[in-house]
Amino acid sequence: MAQRFVLILLLLFSIDTYAQNQYLPEINFIEAEKVQIRLSYNQARNSTFFSAYNEAEYPVFIHISFKEVSRLSFFEEQPYIKKIPPGFTDLFVLEQSHERNLPRFPFEFKVYPSNPLVDLNLDFPYLLPFREGEAAVPQKVDTSDKVLSVIPNREDGFFYAFLAIPGQEICASRKGVVVDIFSNLNEEPEDGSTKEYSYITLLHDDGTLATYFNATSENKPLKLNQTIYPGDAFSSLNEVSDRLIVAVYYNRLFSNDYIFLSPKFHLSNANSNSLEINKEYTVVHPKEIRELEMTKKEKKKLNGKA
Repeated sequence: MAQRFVLILLLLFSIDTYAQNQYLPEINFIEAEKVQIRLSYNQARNSTFFSAYNEAEYPVFIHISFKEVSRLSFFEEQPYIKKIPPGFTDLFVLEQSHERNLPRFPFEFKVYPSNPLVDLNLDFPYLLPFREGEAAVPQKVDTSDKVLSVIPNREDGFFYAFLAIPGQEICASRKGVVVDIFSNLNEEPEDGSTKEYSYITLLHDDGTLATYFNATSENKPLKLNQTIYPGDAFSSLNEVSDRLIVAVYYNRLFSNDYIFLSPKFHLSNANSNSLEINKEYTVVHPKEIRELEMTKKEKKKLNGKA
């Protein structure tokens, strides 16, 4: 009933608004109907309050752009990008500067799975994605592989493949939140050429994404919005693959394409951070790297003091 009252107020005061939600169709885990921008008008303050409601079980990023802001005050940095966790999030307030004139603020918004304005640390150390003491052997990646079809501009990407055996545990290279779990391993293929594959995507604290292709959560309970810590085993290699493929990337603003990163993996038995094809590396997960993005409480838990 309260929501209807708000809508009536908006119509009575003839506030000219326009919202167009432009979703990226290639991203499987963004569901258009899950994110809404809501407006409420406060007559006493002569202001319009913007909020977002995310019905998805994982955080997303929204970009709101105004085509015109007439007779209103808008104090936020532009372009306006905001991380939206599940549920309600207050965004900002448009304050009317002229009482007698009706304000105009036609706008549109887009939803991204990552932060298109990410503040990158290109020297951030990533952990090799297996258990400590195991071997990691990089392999060349074929970008035509069906499992990579979720990436629209995969021909331009950086992908890292490592030899693995079915059921081998996969560890997080960096702290992240689970935003996508996909598998068609138990589905009937539509034709004989359809390949079975799976992947899991984590959203990092800096707004970048990491997708672990051929990873499956069938043997490890995993849920959306679950926090995974660096070095933690969160999945395993599926039964039909012989390698794990890792990609780190983020959205390009105003585009469906991704910008790919070349992460610097921590290599204990090498003189550089560059991976060499077919060279064997011993996996180590130094405590100081695992703790880089942890809170004090998370560090205590890692050290068994929580």
